[in-house]
Amino acid sequence: METINDLDEARVSQPATRYGILMTGLPVTKKYDKLLNYLSNKYSAKIWGRTAPIKTELLYKSTNGIIKTTGEAIFIFKESLDEIHIARCSDGIRLDKCHTLNTRVIKVCKTCNTDIYGQTDCGNAIETVSKIDSDSCRSCVPDKLCCCCAKVLDPVNDNFSSNISCIYKYISCKSCRENIEEQEKWRNSIQIHDTESSYKEPKYLCDEAIIREKELMGGKAPVSEDWVTPFMISYSTELLVDPKSNKYWPYGMSGRDYVALQDQIRFDNPMNETPDDSWMDIDVTEEILEDYWKRMLAIQTEFNFKSLTDIGTLPTTMSKDDKSYRLIPDTHGFTCDDPTCQAIFQKQNDLDGGCYAALIVTGIPIYTSRTGDLTSESVSELGYGKEYCLACIVK
Repeated sequence: METINDLDEARVSQPATRYGILMTGLPVTKKYDKLLNYLSNKYSAKIWGRTAPIKTELLYKSTNGIIKTTGEAIFIFKESLDEIHIARCSDGIRLDKCHTLNTRVIKVCKTCNTDIYGQTDCGNAIETVSKIDSDSCRSCVPDKLCCCCAKVLDPVNDNFSSNISCIYKYISCKSCRENIEEQEKWRNSIQIHDTESSYKEPKYLCDEAIIREKELMGGKAPVSEDWVTPFMISYSTELLVDPKSNKYWPYGMSGRDYVALQDQIRFDNPMNETPDDSWMDIDVTEEILEDYWKRMLAIQTEFNFKSLTDIGTLPTTMSKDDKSYRLIPDTHGFTCDDPTCQAIFQKQNDLDGGCYAALIVTGIPIYTSRTGDLTSESVSELGYGKEYCLACIVK
């Protein structure tokens, strides 16, 4: 236990540290509310004089739903006051014939004022101290250990947010995220021994599109750089040991083989079609952007188009280059194949980190020449073809 001298030194060296006064010798009773009211009102002046606490925490235990006080309470005072002097003045006061009060200064969480140093309840703290911030409890500043090396994660050096412990079970430090050998030790320590994932990934593209993507990649799966590790493939590390996940790391498989497995999975089932590279030589200027949206809005107004669920008089089929195109009837993940329009998409998407693709393009009228059910949830069921947006199909 810290002495008064220790506390005096701490006040100077650690200004963020918060203190409270622990009181023992209070009645042990089931009348929690009544005792709390007495401590806050009737007995407050008798115990503290004119120095009233700003918070009273009456400690209790609950057994089968029945609350019973422990005879202890924690009092918090304004930070400008001297808890050591207050505790000395109140120590030994007789509450009644049966109860003599004892007071001493303890450290409390600087945020919630809860005891964090085990000074109450026979040495068992209400909250344990955070390993990230020694002046806070774990509820206010959750700590997390690296799942590989058991080092306390540092929010800055490990690019770690303190509230992430509420989201992820397994978190690694920066060093272990780059160390494939440490990750293999961690994987072998998890008692999940499935040798393959039960996850059945849906096809994202039709067969013809998949063949085209494989040809563009040279006919074989690209090999990741040597610095790529399993933890880099899935930041949500729980997925690596979830047999129902497409990111599952089969038991007994080396880290390098796992990275190669993920390379192969992405090669066999690509998620996106690679657009024709004719857009790359187009310089998207402000004039081009302005002209595109001017034409798009003018056509939408002409057909009283409001949204893909309220298309007004917009035709559901159109022709271009002697091919029939159908309007995709709902929000979608298609982009226009017109070189200029594709260049606009690529530029805008780079500028806003994907917002243009997610929030704008998904809602503009797009026509497709693909066969199949356009209302199907699986794009892979559609045939191979081209897409043109409303502004480009009428050019």
